[in-house]
Amino acid sequence: MRRDPVRKKIHGLLRRRGAAMRDASLAVGRNRACMGRFLERGVPRVLSRRDGETLAAWLGCCADELRHEGGAEPENIRILRARGDSMEPAVHDGDRLLVDVARKTPATGEMAVLWDGNGFVVKRVQVIPHAEPPK
Repeated sequence: MRRDPVRKKIHGLLRRRGAAMRDASLAVGRNRACMGRFLERGVPRVLSRRDGETLAAWLGCCADELRHEGGAEPENIRILRARGDSMEPAVHDGDRLLVDVARKTPATGEMAVLWDGNGFVVKRVQVIPHAEPPK
């Protein structure tokens, strides 16, 4: 498994503390194998908020350093500011949007940022049965 920035950070903090993964597992109140599964096998994909906060306190770091919500790699995140009201009430004028530029195919029901030839637009993806794509 390729290590994401959160897992790399936890490995580094464990090394600095001289602690093993089982120590971290027990510190968050889980079984001994919990952190090994998370760090080495990627299960679960993201730490729960409670486990992240407990682990951060035990490692002596800020809980925000151990958050990797949404599964996006930090280098692929862009922040865009919404303009207009076409997506209200979900997105309001002036809202900041975190966009994962590595995701190229949105799923039905998700919002996507698209280039329409004039600028970026935010739209919700919807399947229209028996519809032909625009040409």
